[in-house]
Amino acid sequence: MTTSQRPSTLVSLTIDGRRVQAQEGSFVLQAARAAGIEIPTLCDHPDLEPVGACRLCMVEVTHPDWNGWKGLMTSCLYPVAEGIEVSTRNDAVLQARRGVLSLLLARCPNSKVVRDLATKYGASTDGLQVDPGADNCIVCGLCTRVCESYATSAITTCFRGTLKRVGTFVDAPPEDCVGCGACVSVCPTGHLHGERTAEGYHVWGRTFAPAVCQVDESRCIGCGACEEACPFDVARVSVRKGGTLVAGIAAEHCRGCGACVGACPSAAISPAKPFPPLAPKQRGDRVGEVVVACTRSNLADHMPEHAALIERPCTGWTNVPSLLEPFARGARGVLVLGRHEKTCRLDGGEQSARERVQQARQLLELIGMHPDRLSFDEPERGAAGPRIAVRSFRASLDKLGANPLRTPPPDDILGDGGIDGTLSLLEWLSLRAEIEPSPSAWLRRHGLPSTLPGTPVLLSGALPFLSVLAGDLARPIRLPDTIAAALEVLTFFGYAHTGVQLGPWRGSIRPSAAAAYRDGRPVFALCRVHNEALTKAGLHVVSMDDLLIERGAQLPRPPAAAAVACDASDDRQVRLIESLGYTAVDVGPDPLPDSYSYSPAQRHLADERLRRGEHQGAVAVLVHGPRSLARWAIVCRDGTWRQSRMLPVTGSQLARLLLARRPLTRNALIQPPRPGAATSRTESARASQEVAS
Repeated sequence: MTTSQRPSTLVSLTIDGRRVQAQEGSFVLQAARAAGIEIPTLCDHPDLEPVGACRLCMVEVTHPDWNGWKGLMTSCLYPVAEGIEVSTRNDAVLQARRGVLSLLLARCPNSKVVRDLATKYGASTDGLQVDPGADNCIVCGLCTRVCESYATSAITTCFRGTLKRVGTFVDAPPEDCVGCGACVSVCPTGHLHGERTAEGYHVWGRTFAPAVCQVDESRCIGCGACEEACPFDVARVSVRKGGTLVAGIAAEHCRGCGACVGACPSAAISPAKPFPPLAPKQRGDRVGEVVVACTRSNLADHMPEHAALIERPCTGWTNVPSLLEPFARGARGVLVLGRHEKTCRLDGGEQSARERVQQARQLLELIGMHPDRLSFDEPERGAAGPRIAVRSFRASLDKLGANPLRTPPPDDILGDGGIDGTLSLLEWLSLRAEIEPSPSAWLRRHGLPSTLPGTPVLLSGALPFLSVLAGDLARPIRLPDTIAAALEVLTFFGYAHTGVQLGPWRGSIRPSAAAAYRDGRPVFALCRVHNEALTKAGLHVVSMDDLLIERGAQLPRPPAAAAVACDASDDRQVRLIESLGYTAVDVGPDPLPDSYSYSPAQRHLADERLRRGEHQGAVAVLVHGPRSLARWAIVCRDGTWRQSRMLPVTGSQLARLLLARRPLTRNALIQPPRPGAATSRTESARASQEVAS
């Protein structure tokens, strides 16, 4: 049994007459706090090693077997033990506490924190010499300890005795300081403070210009993802003259954490002052692994051979394309290192990095690379923590072996990033002969079947990729439900046990996939496929829309009349809607380009198209396939004040509602029926209520 698997050992002790249990190896202060018992302290922090500097947390400790002996102990350093009895408020403890506070008050008479504690416990400076010009530093050491544990050891304590204070080498602005603000965040008395000025963040005599985010308005699609991602509520989407939606980031308020960058689907957000271009080695060319770290990690002079470092003001600047590109260029692994965001003034950016790493891990899994080649780690405290994390990651990569990819992608494969650039890179990777795409884990996650020999095949295109990249951006639409709907329709038409397969990609298909589908089994696709590679491979692929146009009349009719918005100039759309028994209403052609980067003017036209459909009584607009569904779901997304009552829908989703005997409503699209729901009393009752409404 490993150490992490060993059962925890608890000890029992008494605190102020209450029997409590605590983890063996913990301290009395921790046990008291867990029990809701207050013990004052000024030098303790839950993420730092205790030192007992302020002496304010003293308690009296005894034991029934100690023959009456008892003594005052600092609770932050005294370990719990079986049977000890602790007093936190008896006369001896309160007298010692008043003595400590009297000395602190004489040292820092202007500190509000110290004055409030002195008043609470009845401490005074009677008989003590008070310096009215003193600062508020109590020399607790929290600032120096947090800098040593989670930053660059830029500050330290100077001198001894009554002259002891916190400072820097020869009182000069510290060269090693990276402006993280950790010392400011933990200072208990407010003696240390950082100031945000027009030039940047000012602390310790230095000014650190933040990597302020800026918005390229020509690329902003007004989705509001930046609003939701920003931990400081700086990013805002506003309505401009004419009704266009554009995001804005006030430079004077932006902290530069970069969380909005990874959230933006159109790559419209970037630093106002671009980061230095990545050298080939940093991108992943001919390196073993790439390490992405914030400047607090202090790794520049400590990187092992064949490893590349990408330093950023915060790991929040990490986006999915930047995590995938090194693998395409041959790197065997990518490690993203945070550095304890609780003690950083950019608190919030690190969580964004965690989310992007999780997305990229799922994408690696889909293209057939081991997800453990990519990892997020928050190193242990101490200067050596990041170096240990890098060594540990290298050891884990040794077990996975080298990256099989050897031919780097074309330089233009990423484009400008965002969903478009990421999809291009993923599709390029999916066609590499060295790796085999494997959607099985993604399919299991969403309760969908894999392909089996001899069974029909449903080609999913890029929908699994899109569900990872745009899943939250597409709410309330759940993109994998599109596949589930298509499978139910295929089952109704007699194609039971259909399995799902990735691809095809625009213009190409994997030779191994083509060979597997030549055995005569039916092959279907979520959207109409115009792919010369499929034709050359001898494959006949039927799109779900074509199947429904031909056989949709065999499905049950809608339980209530309903209209579906479409482009009436597209005869196939009208025929599909009418074959299912719905009424087609014309809202004009789709104004959005075949990408996730479009202008505010195009977004405005899309909103106008939705309003026309709503005015004609439609609750859904028909789209061609997964890519179009994801684009329109972002336009209609929930989560902000820009919510549309219209939702995008595929032909398969409309057909599934018919199979379940449910009317076409917004709720029915948001909460699709379960398989076989047509015979469920609950579903029937819900359908009746929706018809009535």
